[in-house]
Amino acid sequence: MRGTLNKRQSVVDLELPQDYSQEDRAYQDWVNLLIDSIFNVLGNDYCVVSWVRDYPFINIRSGEIPAQMDVKKLVEKFETIFHGRFTEKFPREIFVNGVPLGKMRSNGTTFSKDFDVAVSVQSRGNVIGFLGLLSAGNGPVLKARRELLKNSAFEITSALRMLWEIMVLERNRLEAILYGMIDGLLLINENGDVLYANPSARGFLGLPQRRQICMENLNEAHHLNIVAMIQESIRKQLDVQNKIRKVDSIGKILGINIQKVIDRNGVHLGWIVTLRDITDSWEMDRLRKEFVADVSHNLHSPLTALTEGVYLLLDETAGPVNEKQQRCLNLMRENVERMDRMISHLLEITRMEIHESQLERRRRVNMNVLLQKTMTTYQWIADKKRIRIRGSVPAEEIVFTADRDQISQVFNNLLDNAIKFTPEGGTIRIGMKKEDKHLLCWVKDNGIGIPVPEQEAVFTKFHRVENAFNKRIKGYGLGLSIAQEIVENYGGKIWVESGVGKGSAFRFTLPLEV
Repeated sequence: MRGTLNKRQSVVDLELPQDYSQEDRAYQDWVNLLIDSIFNVLGNDYCVVSWVRDYPFINIRSGEIPAQMDVKKLVEKFETIFHGRFTEKFPREIFVNGVPLGKMRSNGTTFSKDFDVAVSVQSRGNVIGFLGLLSAGNGPVLKARRELLKNSAFEITSALRMLWEIMVLERNRLEAILYGMIDGLLLINENGDVLYANPSARGFLGLPQRRQICMENLNEAHHLNIVAMIQESIRKQLDVQNKIRKVDSIGKILGINIQKVIDRNGVHLGWIVTLRDITDSWEMDRLRKEFVADVSHNLHSPLTALTEGVYLLLDETAGPVNEKQQRCLNLMRENVERMDRMISHLLEITRMEIHESQLERRRRVNMNVLLQKTMTTYQWIADKKRIRIRGSVPAEEIVFTADRDQISQVFNNLLDNAIKFTPEGGTIRIGMKKEDKHLLCWVKDNGIGIPVPEQEAVFTKFHRVENAFNKRIKGYGLGLSIAQEIVENYGGKIWVESGVGKGSAFRFTLPLEV
């Protein structure tokens, strides 16, 4: 950077570092940083008038708000000083501290008539903008400071050069950190312009390393197009958005995080997009799920044979058993059934976590038939406690695209719980109906109910409501968790309405095809 004083026009020429003047839209950012640094060093008693090439307004930054008439005079003086450096007309629109001139109050601070320092900001010998610096008031201290500034243009240039070098150093340091990151990183300003993309981001997306990136050429990414996600965050002003995408062309699974950036004063600065390679952790998680599924399945087969053997002995098919042997066999049967239920739950949980296989099993399901069959299956279990199951099946046929076994599992788990916690002679109501674009289903009982503080926790894995009645009922707290995972995988919601001693109503919705 060089600084020279043109004595005829009293203008300091300030050359931008060439490494940081490649993009026209960066000029305004650099000039703003320079003005911030001026105020940090000289204080708020100053006013800076600036214009940057290709911007349709003249900008005034001031610690003290200038009078409206004073602003017009400042701008006229600004244009007069730099007229010889700029052959075109200056823009007519004027902003003062971000406010259009017409919306300012008429009164304000009076500034000096002359600029203390005038700066022509250049890049490769071409003018890219102008700065005019002047002080407020006429006190003896400010007058002395003004005279010092007027007589020390070269010193001011040196100070500006030092400020600029500090900014360049900080940018170099930040860029080195971002450049060396394993994660891909894109910086987007509040207007949706892409300010920066590090090499990792370019590699993940499939974009040339040296090409300037904007939102338009993000659409040309060879591997992954994230424009729709970014535009959704901008359009909806989302604070955070997380996605996972499998990129076959590079053999990776990427975690995508789009985060809104807010400064300490609550001002929105833009968005940071992070692209992280999660292939290894995803693969380890897949292997874990497959291991649990394999072990559970392998345990299930011998348990089935063991269960059948116990039933054969209890039925005395293999010969008579005495009372003591029958008690032992009943104890064995209960524990085998308990293990069988636990393994079945593990299989269901694993199956819920492997989403890819679910899509292959989805078919059109007649929900009326499914609900009727569920009631018929569970009525004989309810009969043991003299519990009545009352159904509400709509006359209109309702069809839903799903894995039939999964939807049955939701009803089964809810009915199983209702029968467990409803006293003898109670009533359970099950039904469904169309509501707008959703199917609303429910299972209601008149059982012991759930305390309000426990109602959200009942859907947590292995959670059981603590009370004396529950301790007598066998279970592992997995049924409702599985039901919730199934419903949410289809884009629905599940919730409970209950009160102690008032029974419970479990409801869930499923989005119908439009």
